[in-house]
Amino acid sequence: MAQITIHRIHQQANFYRAIHLFLDGKKLNDILNNETKTYQIAAGKHLLQAKIDLCKTTFEVNIKDDEQKQIKLGSPVFQKLPIYAMLLAIFCFTGMAFYEYFKIEMIYWITGLLIISGLTFQTFFSKDKNLFYYLTFGRDKYLYLREI
Repeated sequence: MAQITIHRIHQQANFYRAIHLFLDGKKLNDILNNETKTYQIAAGKHLLQAKIDLCKTTFEVNIKDDEQKQIKLGSPVFQKLPIYAMLLAIFCFTGMAFYEYFKIEMIYWITGLLIISGLTFQTFFSKDKNLFYYLTFGRDKYLYLREI
């Protein structure tokens, strides 16, 4: 029998959540963060799927008898989350400081517009996509399966 090993890399994205694994439409198991699972499967072509909520990815595995394949599972999301969280906090605190000092509520509108325009630009025009993109248009790209 052939053997397939799936390694879920350590990431902040979905840190505490299990990803569901399916082989040819049948559920194999759940895999946690930084966990490795090995399965004995029949030789031939198989369709491996990883799912979490509405997001999924598929990977076709063509494996021969007595062959071993290594597959990496991960998500491209949240690679730059700390930067966005810092920028959001800076905008919010700046907005509050301006309001307290100048009594101008317009800074809240400016801060909101900056955040919305930044997310819009990154969603549609940037090479690095954000969470909004992956949960809407790019649901099939939220997870990836790659042969090592």
